[in-house]
Amino acid sequence: MSEYQLSFQTKWCVLFACNACQLGIIAVYEGPPTRQTSPHAFPTDPADPFNGNGQRLVAVYPYASASEAPAHVPDNIRRFYLQGADNVRRGNWDAAGTMFRKAVDIATKVLDPDGVTSGTLEKRIDRLATKGAITNDLQDWAHEIRALGNDAAHEEEPFEEDEAKTLYSFAELFLTYVFTLPGTLAARRASPASTP
Repeated sequence: MSEYQLSFQTKWCVLFACNACQLGIIAVYEGPPTRQTSPHAFPTDPADPFNGNGQRLVAVYPYASASEAPAHVPDNIRRFYLQGADNVRRGNWDAAGTMFRKAVDIATKVLDPDGVTSGTLEKRIDRLATKGAITNDLQDWAHEIRALGNDAAHEEEPFEEDEAKTLYSFAELFLTYVFTLPGTLAARRASPASTP
C-alpha cells in the first residue's frame, strides 16, 4: 500500500438489534483499511471485527436521548422519576410503575414533612388537598398514581404499557405542578431583572 492509502480511513456500518425493543440500531465504525483488495472490505477477522484492528466506534443511530425530570424537583425524587422514565424506554412496565409511584410518595413527604407521621401515601395525599397544598384535580391524579403504582408493585398480572405510560404522564404533571411552577416563580422573583 502507498503512504496515501495508509492514511485513508474506511467506515463500516453494522446493524444491531436493541435488546429491549428489538428494533434496528446502526453502528458506524472507522479504521485503517484492511489489506484486502477492496477498500470497502470488512475487517479481516470476522470473529473479532473491531478489536485489535485499529477500528473505533464513530456513531450510533438512532441517537440515545436522555430522559429529563421536570425542573426544580429535589434530587432524590428526580432520581426515582428518571428511573421510571428509563424503564418506560426499556419496556420494563412494572419497574416503571413502581418508580413513578415512589417519586410521588417521596414528593408528598417533602411537601408536607409534618404529615410523614400521618401514615400512608393515601392519607398524605388527602392531607395535602385539605391543607390546599394541591388542588382537587392533583389529588385525583396522585391517587391514580398511587393505585396504579400499587398494582405495578403488588399484582400478579404484569403491568401493561399503557398503564406505565399513563403513570409517566401523571407523575410528570404532578411534579411539574408541585415543584416546577413554584420553583420557576421563586427563581423569577429572586432574579435582579424582575425587581422594579
